[in-house]
Amino acid sequence: IHQPITVLTNFMITTICVVVFIKLKKIEASDNNWNLFFLLFGASTFVGAFAHAFFILPVGNGYKTFWLSMQVLNIMSLYFFQQGIANTLLQKSENRKMWRLVYRSQLFVAMAAIFLFQNFLAVVIANAFGFIPILILCFKTKKLSYVTIGKGIVISFFTAFVHSFKISINAYFNYDAIAHVLIMISFLVIFLG
Repeated sequence: IHQPITVLTNFMITTICVVVFIKLKKIEASDNNWNLFFLLFGASTFVGAFAHAFFILPVGNGYKTFWLSMQVLNIMSLYFFQQGIANTLLQKSENRKMWRLVYRSQLFVAMAAIFLFQNFLAVVIANAFGFIPILILCFKTKKLSYVTIGKGIVISFFTAFVHSFKISINAYFNYDAIAHVLIMISFLVIFLG
């Protein structure tokens, strides 16, 4: 295993996502899109664990297979997060249809960008375009549950900072592992919302 701590944190995120998925399934009022968000993101980090475990360098067909699969699942999870917002926060909004169209368009553009550029920056940009409007909507409502979701989104943005500046404690607890810890915290806060 080439990045053992990163692989461990991948599996920890997967575990958190599966546990949240199970808890949300038990809540009748829960919108299924939230379930799919957590399930697909958990699947994404599960697949990502193998990319971190088996490949020293991010090159070759084997690595690309895991990496592209991980990113497709990531973008699909973002789409279901957006749909969860459309069905809850935007439920009574006159702009709901417009937001659904925007979300669908973002999904297709992001998928194309992932395969076209095969660069993590495409994923970061797609997530930023996906989450920033939701963040604004969450804080504008001033409703505690959505503000809490917004705080979780803010925490998740720190992962881009950690990744961009490659902030690491050591070779094993590197920027990937630190970003994964931030994702775990972010998802727990989002779940509380």
